[in-house]
Amino acid sequence: MMVGKLWASAAAGAIVAWALKLAIGSHNPALLALARFIPYAILSAILILLPYGLTYFAAAYALRVEECTDLVRRLRRFIP
Repeated sequence: MMVGKLWASAAAGAIVAWALKLAIGSHNPALLALARFIPYAILSAILILLPYGLTYFAAAYALRVEECTDLVRRLRRFIP
């Protein structure tokens, strides 16, 4: 059952990442301007993989994956 939750979380993250990849494209003028400072491949990887990871984590938390809820519980101890 947990494998299904993890696959669902991964699918949700993949949908978000793919949509961002299509939206960013390879000739985005804003990204090309930033590419003078950061290589384009690294910049696009950050802009695609960060939302993927956040979506995966949020979906896993919403589906109550035990490891994810334990991590959130531990992190809440550090937040006043």
